Amino acid sequence: VLAIARDGLRARAVRSDTGADESAYLDPLDAIAAGGPTQAEHWLSRFSTAWDGDVRPIFTEAAV
Repeated sequence: VLAIARDGLRARAVRSDTGADESAYLDPLDAIAAGGPTQAEHWLSRFSTAWDGDVRPIFTEAAV
């Protein structure tokens, strides 16, 4: 399914200022499908380790 979505996004040919197409938005899904952690699992790990139980750093790290 991700391959079909990637092909469709590439075919749309909508480019960013750097020339990347929208298929880059699927990269996190590829990582999850390959067995990597979900975004929620990533944040839980950060909460338990680097953030030492403080949720406030998520606002900085998740900022777009």
